[in-house]
Amino acid sequence: MARNDPAGQQALYDRLEFEAKMELYRQGVRAKERQEDQEFSRELQRVEGAQLLQVEEMRQQFQALAADKQRRFTEAIEKFRAEVQVALHQDTLAFQRWKEETGRQFAIELRWLDARIDRLLAKEARADDRRDRHSPIFAVTDDILAHASRTDRPPLSIFISPPVLRFDPNARGSDEMAFPMMESTLSAALRDLCKQYHQAQRPVMLHAGEWVTNARRGESAARDLFRSLRTVPVVIVETEVEESFLNLNLGFWHGYSPDVRFDTVVRKFRWPDALEELYEQHAQTLPATKGLAEMTPRDHAKVERKSREDLTHCIEVLHVIHTAILMDEYFLLYAEPRQLPLLPQILPGILAAEALPPEMQVTLLQQAIEYGHNLLDALGQQEPLMVAEMRLAWAQKLGEQPERYGFEAQLKVALREWATQRGGEPTGTEIPELVAAVGRLLLPEDGKFVQAVNSCLAALAVPVRLDIATACYDRALGHFDTHRYDWAVLDLTRAISLNPDGDAYYQRPGPFCPGGLVERRGRFGQSDSLATPPRRSLRTAGRCLRQTPERRSGPGQLRRSPQVWIGHRPTQMRGTASLLDQRTSPRSRAPTPSRRAAQSR
Repeated sequence: MARNDPAGQQALYDRLEFEAKMELYRQGVRAKERQEDQEFSRELQRVEGAQLLQVEEMRQQFQALAADKQRRFTEAIEKFRAEVQVALHQDTLAFQRWKEETGRQFAIELRWLDARIDRLLAKEARADDRRDRHSPIFAVTDDILAHASRTDRPPLSIFISPPVLRFDPNARGSDEMAFPMMESTLSAALRDLCKQYHQAQRPVMLHAGEWVTNARRGESAARDLFRSLRTVPVVIVETEVEESFLNLNLGFWHGYSPDVRFDTVVRKFRWPDALEELYEQHAQTLPATKGLAEMTPRDHAKVERKSREDLTHCIEVLHVIHTAILMDEYFLLYAEPRQLPLLPQILPGILAAEALPPEMQVTLLQQAIEYGHNLLDALGQQEPLMVAEMRLAWAQKLGEQPERYGFEAQLKVALREWATQRGGEPTGTEIPELVAAVGRLLLPEDGKFVQAVNSCLAALAVPVRLDIATACYDRALGHFDTHRYDWAVLDLTRAISLNPDGDAYYQRPGPFCPGGLVERRGRFGQSDSLATPPRRSLRTAGRCLRQTPERRSGPGQLRRSPQVWIGHRPTQMRGTASLLDQRTSPRSRAPTPSRRAAQSR
């Protein structure tokens, strides 16, 4: 191109300018593309991050939901297991009671059937037993068997063989130093004893005057009588006099014993020495004499008569006490229903009527009570489930005595055996410790037992008392501490049924938590302050697990004032007014008319 060609140069410049503009445009486009790529990358990263965050949140929510489901399932399993344990425990107690009652009733019916069979067999075998016509009281055995066959509970027959029989040709009643004839006296004394036992619903039949010969006496006569009356409970009171010795023998069988129990309870009692001692005591009381040598025949006869009367009274009391001991043994250990010994209650009157020395009266009463303790020990081996209540009733009887001998000791034994039967392990030996051990095991059906124990404690002036509602409440708190919530609800329900106005009402779940304390604990979280209920009354902390008490809003109407938990204090729901809102509010507020009405109520 010629340098002097202006048109060509202009075209060249235009082309170069165009190419420069195009290059600039291409660079702008590339920069814009790079910017768009960067923005797209950033947006893509943001979207990917949001998706990852959403996925993580969904994963965490799923894990939380799975954990909550697992926790609820575990709690439901624990609740069901606790309910099953409670039901099994209640069913076990009910079955044990039913088994005991049914077993006793079955044993009674079986004994009654056995007795009827034995009576029929004895009646058929009577013809073979008539080989000995000198058998004592042979004529009355048929009457006794006939009377026993008409009743389910034959009376206890008592036969007397006095020391000197009225029709005994060998009796030495005319001799001055002979043993006194006391057949009528013993019969009258034992007849009075039988009347007292009849009044106490203990059937006893006395056969006085039946022993009219001494051809057969002692254990041989008892076994002969046993062959005819083995199905009927019998006591034989036999007194033997040999020279200067007196022996008192007792024969006994209770209708189901395989043989006769024949024991000598008083052996070789020197009655002449006792008579001589009484003679000297009465001789010294005569005001007109200074010694035995100055006694007149009239004084001698008077002292002799008085001495023999006192000896008769002493032997009479001896017979009454030993006979009553056997009667108490029969009615406590072998007869149905079981009845406590009656001798300690009637013995003071018997001893006072005979005007015995006070020291002898105390000694005899203590021995009778000790024998009653031994009978209850024997009953504990036969009927271990009922001996605690029998001992408590026995302690009440002893508490009615003026001396109260053995009262406190029997109460301790009754409390210890009752706690042991309920599965407790009482370690203390004093009454407050035993009462505390018993109080931890009380149930609503133990009302009679608690009332009897509290009466004994009041008689002993012991300050502690048993209370079933308090026992159930304290036991529920112990179940709370060990996280056995369903057991705690059961005990709180028992406490509320016994004392609706007590603290147990505020501990138990209400209508706002119908699922129980386990569900309530899950709703409020795992905080110990919310899971564990407070130990004191409504004024303490932890009111979030409580309800306000039931209040009367009119005759026969009850309404509740619910609360919700806001922050750190309970706040009344709209439309309610409660004294609790005033006590828990950090600021004092003027009482409205509704509050004044609530305060007056």
